[in-house]
Amino acid sequence: MMPVDLDTTLPADGPATLAGTKAQLDIPASDTADDARIDRAVEAVNVVVRSMPGPRRQVRPATETDPAAWSAATVLGADMLAARVFKRHASPGGVEATSNGGVVYTLRTDPEVAALLMTGDYESPQVR
Repeated sequence: MMPVDLDTTLPADGPATLAGTKAQLDIPASDTADDARIDRAVEAVNVVVRSMPGPRRQVRPATETDPAAWSAATVLGADMLAARVFKRHASPGGVEATSNGGVVYTLRTDPEVAALLMTGDYESPQVR
């Protein structure tokens, strides 16, 4: 029996996009100064998300008239994750901000991204 390449069932692009990630970052589409760095974050996130079992289960299969499509939850979660990866360059030590109250650190994981991408505590049980 020939092995099946699961990637042929996935949409050709995404789920994260430059436009979606810029929207998460509140960067206007006309501002292209950071596009190359945002694109690197988008590409890296797409490699990771495309290999996750949760998002793979949420793909709408292709039909004769429509290509396969990612679920809205997967697209939003991937764009949020790409925005987080992009912003991480500004906090290499994990420090998000400082104030009179002390230091604010970046979260290790984002529960909303985990829920949207069905990872961690939000992953559906599966047989491996």
